Amino acid sequence: CETAEYDKEKAWIFNFEKEARQICKFGVAISKKDKSICTSLDEQMRYFCQINLAKMTKDVSICESMEEGYDFECFFIVALEKKDKLLCKRTGERQTECEDIIVKKRAETELNPNKCYQLEDYYEAAACVTAIATKKSDIKLCDNLEAGFGQVRKECYENVAMNSNKISYCEKLLDYPSANECYK
Repeated sequence: CETAEYDKEKAWIFNFEKEARQICKFGVAISKKDKSICTSLDEQMRYFCQINLAKMTKDVSICESMEEGYDFECFFIVALEKKDKLLCKRTGERQTECEDIIVKKRAETELNPNKCYQLEDYYEAAACVTAIATKKSDIKLCDNLEAGFGQVRKECYENVAMNSNKISYCEKLLDYPSANECYK
């Protein structure tokens, strides 16, 4: 990259030759999965390089080698990639968000609506249950959602009915104005 050839007419896109070399080194670091190359980059590009490598390789040690303050986002990204709730403890103020995303991903992957109820936010839990009910075409899962809370039960019924193409599911919507849409 130090002696990299580049199109001088297009170099204005990168602003300067130095930035073109930074981008080149970044590309080499990513393609070779070599974190030592990231450390030779300028601060912003180094951070971007380390975060991307950590995500690709799921390597926590990359996050641990980052400057304090930059590491939280790295731990967050790797925790999500690995679906590791324990690693969420290292994400600072994003710990709850991290844990909830992992719970939701596991619930949806395993098609297990009971895991959705581990989420702290009821609307997130309802969205999780709705996603699973829709994937499974199981409208009975919607029955467990509370009728209040912004009509989450109705939204669940609508999603499952509309996506399953089962006319009988439209009956669950008879108490709601959207029932007519379901029968179309």
